[in-house]
Amino acid sequence: MSGPGGPPRVRRIGVICKPRAEFGPQVTELLVWIQHQGRSVLVERAVAPHFPSIPAAPREELFAECDVILVLGGDGTLLGAAREAAVAGLPVLGVNLGSLGFLTGTPFPEARTLLSALFAGRVRLDERLLLTAEVVRAGRTVARHHCLNDAVINKGALARVVSIDVSVDGRFLTTFRADGLILSTPTGSTAYCMAAGGPILTPGLACLALVPICPHTLTHRPLVLSADAEVVVTLEADHQDLHLTVDGQEGIALETGDRVVVRRSEHTVRLVHDPAYDYYALLRTKLGWGSPLQGLA
Repeated sequence: MSGPGGPPRVRRIGVICKPRAEFGPQVTELLVWIQHQGRSVLVERAVAPHFPSIPAAPREELFAECDVILVLGGDGTLLGAAREAAVAGLPVLGVNLGSLGFLTGTPFPEARTLLSALFAGRVRLDERLLLTAEVVRAGRTVARHHCLNDAVINKGALARVVSIDVSVDGRFLTTFRADGLILSTPTGSTAYCMAAGGPILTPGLACLALVPICPHTLTHRPLVLSADAEVVVTLEADHQDLHLTVDGQEGIALETGDRVVVRRSEHTVRLVHDPAYDYYALLRTKLGWGSPLQGLA
């Protein structure tokens, strides 16, 4: 591997994909093509039956032994892999097998072109902010998660407004009375954050968004904070069925008196992009900006 700021020297590629995804022969052909470029390939053991001709290994070995993680799938698949890759210090290349994603923005037909650029050292590494969310209960940390998109505190089945005390860098901010609270990175700002009325933040910004979900007080608006801010969320009121959810994939049930501490992680996610990658073009395509309105005369 080269230094953290430059393109990696690739000898071995680890492949992560959904265990139940339907793989056509073209995916196997892509992995065989990588081998023909003089690089070794390891697939996750969970999907080994789909690729009988490709060596397989446990998931943790991919992150310990490979130089780059290749994700085949959608944004959800990449989110899970990216958190692990960040801790291991590995860049991630996302190839989309379905509709265009914000993170897996490379369509499958363009995979060989981007991989060729990677092997030649002609790619851009897009560094993304990662957050750490800790649950502190009775003075003890009972859960710790990394999040690339967001940390969300929300309700379960009961439709009840909850009271959430929020402090920033040791200073009390406010008590939100809302359906929940989102703490989003710039990467996650086009996900739940945007759906809840939060701002779209370009990925290079060093900030996070604090977004109440359906606040009962109309003056409670989304707030953009420095990425170096430490946000402490305290559940003082007697609430039941509250959960902390990370990237929509991991979570823990919360109890009265719990403190959720969200801060910048010491790790970052590095996404492999073509040098011509255009985030604004991705926004236009994904959100339909500039397209004719449908259903209007």
